[in-house]
Amino acid sequence: MIEMLGGTVPMFLQQRDSGIWPINSKKNIGSYDRHWTPVNMDIVVEDLLLAIEQVVDAGGQIQGEIQQKEWGVKASLTDPFGNEFCLVQFDGGGSDTISL
Repeated sequence: MIEMLGGTVPMFLQQRDSGIWPINSKKNIGSYDRHWTPVNMDIVVEDLLLAIEQVVDAGGQIQGEIQQKEWGVKASLTDPFGNEFCLVQFDGGGSDTISL
């Protein structure tokens, strides 16, 4: 995993093997049929629910359930073109406590 800083929001790039799904869902197991890269993008947001609403309003879709983690909350989404990404909201410790 690598943390990308310097933009308006921090982002993480993480390698994901085919057959793994980051959210507790049996209906969508990750594969590279939909996109060409094994890299998953995690975007840090201050308000996860508001960010999900904005993605859905723009034509994206939430995939599975919102996950509660020891460091905050995480949701997996797709953009209108089917590209997968995650939104994460930290509770307190920030990226130093993350274990995706």
